[in-house]
Amino acid sequence: MNYSKQVPAVPSEEYYQPSQPAYASPSSQESKEVELRDYWKVILKRKWTIISFTFIVLIATGVMTFTMSPIYRSTATIQINKENPQVVDFKEIFSVNTMELDYYQTQYRILESRTLAKRVIHSLNLSEHPEFLPKPQTAYQEWKGKIWAFFSGFFSSSKKEASPSETKKEILLINQFLSRLKIEPIRNSMLVKIHFDSNYPELSAQVANTLATTYMQQNLEIRFITTEKAKEWLTGQLQDLKGKVERADEDLQMFGSKHDIISLDEKENVTM
Repeated sequence: MNYSKQVPAVPSEEYYQPSQPAYASPSSQESKEVELRDYWKVILKRKWTIISFTFIVLIATGVMTFTMSPIYRSTATIQINKENPQVVDFKEIFSVNTMELDYYQTQYRILESRTLAKRVIHSLNLSEHPEFLPKPQTAYQEWKGKIWAFFSGFFSSSKKEASPSETKKEILLINQFLSRLKIEPIRNSMLVKIHFDSNYPELSAQVANTLATTYMQQNLEIRFITTEKAKEWLTGQLQDLKGKVERADEDLQMFGSKHDIISLDEKENVTM
């Protein structure tokens, strides 16, 4: 009898080779160290250039910081109320008032107008204030000012347009004033912020408050002038109506005397 014994197959060693951890080869590590060493050599070689550049930047920043004049901003807040007409059209009740937005935009333009700025300048005598006095300029500053004036002429807004009655000095003074002024409406409200920037904190506060006060005074003057004109027109209309009534009464008297009509009362007439 043949007895066969089944022996389990043993896998070869190649199937049991453990995976080796992925370590960087010594050659790659040496190359990285060489690169870092080269960078460090370049830095050491240029160290005086780097130190000099850093020192120059620090000195320039310090000089600009200590020589730069501080700018102070003052803010005044006002409320603009639109006057509603006493007589309202029936159609306006069911229609959207599109004129309200135009009204507020007009008030914003008035706040930054040259007329209002001129009144504030004269009220505070800003032409004699050191902030607006002409300062001596270097050749570089003059060249920079000419270049800026040349390019700003293409983008100048309507508020920079000078009036023909303004002198050259007034034009420069008002332009300087408006360049420091900023009007900022607050969204979804009737409030407006008036900002003014200058190198003097007292001047910034004074100009912002005076501009707000002058704006309100100007509105009162406009309303007063409008009321006076309306009064004059109504007075003229009353005089015309009075004259017509007097002429009508004279015609009535002439007609009555011509036809022998005697007026005893307002509702009673007797014919002779």
